[in-house]
Amino acid sequence: MDTHWRKGDDDEDDELNYAVVSAHCEDVADEDSTSRVLFQPEEEPFSWPGPKTLRLRRTSQGFGFTLRHFIVYPPESAVHSNFKDDDHGPRGRPRNRLEPMDTIFVKQVKEGGPAHSAGLCTGDRIVKVNDESIIGKTYSQVIGLIQNSHTFLELCVMPKDEDILQLFLLEFTSLVSR
Repeated sequence: MDTHWRKGDDDEDDELNYAVVSAHCEDVADEDSTSRVLFQPEEEPFSWPGPKTLRLRRTSQGFGFTLRHFIVYPPESAVHSNFKDDDHGPRGRPRNRLEPMDTIFVKQVKEGGPAHSAGLCTGDRIVKVNDESIIGKTYSQVIGLIQNSHTFLELCVMPKDEDILQLFLLEFTSLVSR
């Protein structure tokens, strides 16, 4: 199998202690975002709500969710096809532009808790913390950003059902298991 997931070496789960304000999992997209059409009317309409931002308030009850860290490796075929003669580093060895990607997902949301009320869902992928992209950050750095938030925390998440990474891996693993 070329593409695989590996649990990160850092703490696997971290209970986070904050609270809420936003939409429910069933209402992933608000009406404004679903009404946007990316193609002309004569073509098949397609709308993609994209990431959603949740504003969470810190409370003594906590956030009510846990996170999970995975490292996603690019398929071997993509890595090999990405090497080109002109893509050599300073010492003449090939540079890999397709690096393993740290991903952080919501592992669990406590039903009835603040995160649940805010619309955070199991499987949502963390994209930004307090308007700061997590690309290139380690799991520990992301946890630090969350824990160092003051009264409010803004989480930008990619809903599980809209996440191209998860949709691809779901399709890929179902093809491999046949």
